[in-house]
Amino acid sequence: MAAEVGSSTQISAARAVLRSVTVPRILAGAGSEVVREVIESKELGECQPLLLAAAALAKSWVDTAESALARATLELGQAREPEAADLLSLALLNMAMSRQRGDAATGLVQASHVKDLMIKLPISERAQAPELSPLIDYYVAGFELLRGNVDTARRTLERGAGRFQQSRHGEANHAEQLARANCTGL
Repeated sequence: MAAEVGSSTQISAARAVLRSVTVPRILAGAGSEVVREVIESKELGECQPLLLAAAALAKSWVDTAESALARATLELGQAREPEAADLLSLALLNMAMSRQRGDAATGLVQASHVKDLMIKLPISERAQAPELSPLIDYYVAGFELLRGNVDTARRTLERGAGRFQQSRHGEANHAEQLARANCTGL
């Protein structure tokens, strides 16, 4: 029995890591194949509300994203010990939803929450998603622009764009390249 519990815990943790990597890649724009798979696969969309919310946001299907986010929030609220990766994905999606709504104040609160949750992830999991930092900078800068804080937004975008020229030719994955390019473009 204990082996089954340990095994299911490991499987749950592995799925959470997969979602924590997939959600930011979809939000960065690098997950078109995942978006298509989530939307076309009824089973995957039904059992993975975090992925469904990300896919819906990528397609600007706000109603579907809101519904999936509500379900994910409920499920994670009922979990005895939700995975940090799932909580991070939920916070990222709430941050993206705030941008969709043009709600800078809530978005900045969510961005702060995302940064706090990132600290709780093991280094190995953070290393699997190097697009997280520039993606957060992109959203934060957008919120700062909505509030009229142009200088703060510029500094945040410069940090997010960071090594854009290097990352285009180096070791950066496609999602990180897109997140840094978005910072450069904004």
